Amino acid sequence: MAKLIPYKQKFAIPCKQENLTIFESSKNNTMKKIILLAFSLPFVFAACKKEDDKSNFDLLTDGKWKLTEVNISKNDTLALDYYYTLGTCAKDNIYTFNKDNSITSDEGATKCDATVQQITTDGTWLLSNGDKTFTIKNSKILPISGDQSFNIKTLNSSTLKLTKDTTIDYPGLGIISGTINATFSKN
Repeated sequence: MAKLIPYKQKFAIPCKQENLTIFESSKNNTMKKIILLAFSLPFVFAACKKEDDKSNFDLLTDGKWKLTEVNISKNDTLALDYYYTLGTCAKDNIYTFNKDNSITSDEGATKCDATVQQITTDGTWLLSNGDKTFTIKNSKILPISGDQSFNIKTLNSSTLKLTKDTTIDYPGLGIISGTINATFSKN
């Protein structure tokens, strides 16, 4: 009658060596693990490519953006929530920061003015100061008139946060000095 040998159990085979072990050699297993690890590491690191590898230019031009926050704060206290005052027709607009530095504006599902084309060019944009400053020119995507330069607080594959110290004259509130905070989210 044949006797079953449990997995990984030592057994004797009649030959010149006294005992052979199947799946028990710690040297062989350790070496196999080292070889497997050495060959698999490049694939692991390649699969975990950081978004830091993308330049700010590439992050901005890779996709469409939607304005999700615009406010003015003073000493970390909200002074004016401009986004709240926007109509639904402006909140659904989608912006593309094109590789030629133009800004394309898509009016979204609802238009504020039926006579405006669905898609228009809305000024230009520029990175400067080691890609830490974002400038918009001749654009109406933010509530400040004229050419404006903002500090880039956050820029990654899903969020663009801009800040700028400013003073504005807001109808009904008068002069407001503080920091404008604008957030765009990837659409």
